[in-house]
Amino acid sequence: MNVHVTASNLVSSVNQTIIVDVFYKPNNINFNVASIPGNTTSHSVFDVEFMSSADLPMKYEINITIDYSHGTKDFQTIYLSNTTVLPLSYKYTHLFDMPGLYMVSACIRNRVGDYNQSINMSVWDSLIPLDFVVVNGTGKYITNLTASFEFMGVPNFGFKYKIDYGDGTNTSNTSDSIMYIHYGLTTFRHVYRAAGVYTLRWTAYNGHAPYNRSGNIPILVQNRVPTDGYTLEPDNKKYPWLNLQTMSIPINITLNSSVPTNATCMFDPDDGNTSVHGLVYDSRVFNHIHMYRDEGIFNASFNCSNEVSWYIYKYSIEVVKYKASFLSVIFEHLVPLNVSDSVTVYFHIENGGFALIPLGVYLDWDFGDSATERLLYDRTTLNHTYSTRGDYTVKMYVTSTSTNTSKALSYPLRLGIMHFEYNTTISYINTRGSGIWYKMYGHLGVQTMFTITYNATYYGHCNAVNYSGCVVEFLCPQWGYSLVTATARNGTFIEFDNVNVTCDNPIVDLATDIVTYLTIPNGTINARLRISATALYLPVLFCVFNMGDPIMRNNYGFVQNVTFLKPFVFENFQYFGIGVHTITINCWNLINSTKFTQRIQVVNTDFSISGVFDRYYSQMESPMYISSMIDTGIFSRSEIMTNSRTKAHYNSWLLNESDWEQPPNRQELLFTRGSLLPEKKHLIKLEIGFYEEIENKLTEPTYVQLVMPPPHASIVGGSRRWANRGTVTVDAVSESYDPVTLAYGSLLMFSWDCKA
Repeated sequence: MNVHVTASNLVSSVNQTIIVDVFYKPNNINFNVASIPGNTTSHSVFDVEFMSSADLPMKYEINITIDYSHGTKDFQTIYLSNTTVLPLSYKYTHLFDMPGLYMVSACIRNRVGDYNQSINMSVWDSLIPLDFVVVNGTGKYITNLTASFEFMGVPNFGFKYKIDYGDGTNTSNTSDSIMYIHYGLTTFRHVYRAAGVYTLRWTAYNGHAPYNRSGNIPILVQNRVPTDGYTLEPDNKKYPWLNLQTMSIPINITLNSSVPTNATCMFDPDDGNTSVHGLVYDSRVFNHIHMYRDEGIFNASFNCSNEVSWYIYKYSIEVVKYKASFLSVIFEHLVPLNVSDSVTVYFHIENGGFALIPLGVYLDWDFGDSATERLLYDRTTLNHTYSTRGDYTVKMYVTSTSTNTSKALSYPLRLGIMHFEYNTTISYINTRGSGIWYKMYGHLGVQTMFTITYNATYYGHCNAVNYSGCVVEFLCPQWGYSLVTATARNGTFIEFDNVNVTCDNPIVDLATDIVTYLTIPNGTINARLRISATALYLPVLFCVFNMGDPIMRNNYGFVQNVTFLKPFVFENFQYFGIGVHTITINCWNLINSTKFTQRIQVVNTDFSISGVFDRYYSQMESPMYISSMIDTGIFSRSEIMTNSRTKAHYNSWLLNESDWEQPPNRQELLFTRGSLLPEKKHLIKLEIGFYEEIENKLTEPTYVQLVMPPPHASIVGGSRRWANRGTVTVDAVSESYDPVTLAYGSLLMFSWDCKA
């Protein structure tokens, strides 16, 4: 507005104009924030609003200052004239990156005054998405193993928390300082020491009550199903089948320490029977019974589990029908016995590793001193009293009713304290260091004299005191089986020991001396076996030769003595078949054996290597079967290599050792149907040779068996027909016949097999 001022007096006047700006100080202003509380991850939005009721103008400079009590202030200059459209607002954003309580002030000032407002601002991160969870688990744990938990959906900054694990232990942090540092909590770990059902309770809160969070986690803690520290019974045991037909086997798990919690088991007997479910497993000794009625090896198992663990306990149970051969007897075979005393010998029966004494087993005892006893096998130890020292043979005849088997057992028993030991029962002939070494000793503190006799002839002696013993070496003077007797005398006792000794020399450095290429004629060979000059001679050597000839297949056995200068010879063996053959020689004596194989090629330059006939039929036991109703020809397969202009060959056929060459020199021998030859085996020999060389020939046999042809069988009407219900007539007699006599049905035998 303009203000005019005039000043005057009688003389003059002065005018002055003053421009006066008239405006209002800031008024009718709202200062607010979009949301309380704020958080440290998003900007808070503040609004300075000039309401429609504000008095205008407020022109010239209006300064708006926002003091957040945190970080940099916001400052802005605006102009409001009387033409400004109200309401009018100005927005300011600010990120509070630290939680807490702040006084946010707004000051709006112009030249004539100011307007102030403030907001109590709280900044806390929201805990609404926060949760306390189990790490990689389901809330089910094994006793004494670590359970892990962690906070999920965590805010930017920390918060106060309390965790009650439900077993009397807890953890917490309620310090204010935790709310003003960035979130840095790690995984929470806890060990539940006892099985049970627990409820974990947790609470989390920061400076603003609506953000408080809490929750519960159900926790199940159980003792695990043990994977070690247990004993299975029975395992790897055998049971006699007959016993189990009327009794069950108790199957147990015995634990050394802790037992599982709320565990159940499934038993699989592995014998074809249904598995048993829901067996309660909550004690140190777990027991189940099962009846095995069949034979076999059964891999039974308990599959046991609870909420937190599982394990399979495996058994192997064998059920066998008891055989008499399973049983044996164990006892002391050398028992001290004075001449005037008696002694009780305890016989411990070993049933073959079975867990039970088998039913239905009978024992017939012969104690070797004329005493016998028959009893049912119902105990593991039997005793018998002897009154005379010496050597006995304890015999027992075992009978098992479940398998209807029997077994005769025989054991030596020596009553007396003289003792003889020897290293072997084989001695080389007159070769020192390779004989039988007798070690002999007698009663403690008494000198004993031992003598050795061979075939009742004195051989040697030694003296022994105490248990140190003495040694005599026995050498065989000649080949064969010999009886050697050792006698002990100490003035009180006398005892004998008889041993059958094998006297021979081992087969060493024995080698073949046989040609590898042979021609026919004449095809004769000498097969030799030699030993080296340093080898022990072989007084008696048994050898069996198979010369590999496909026609002469016999085994030839010989017995000879062999020295370096006198080899083993099989003389004048005649080969009939040409080709490559394998010679096999098996030799043995009383000590050891050996085997030789050698290939030999038998040739004739005038014939090919193929046989005349199929050599499979060259033996009487494998004839060629020929029907007497079919024309059958037998041909020579031999290829003659020599030119016929040089040498003329011939074929000569023999049937059952009679000349049967009709017409002469033919390549084929024909058996015509209906011939008068009897239906039996016939020997055919074909000799192929040359007129110019009488000795140059091959001879090979073959056997044929003439057989009657099979009858013809046929059902009238073919193999398929349709018939109504009722009686069905099937006729096979009318069209069936014997091809030899051509007689129909009446001379044949019929059998019928009808299936619906």
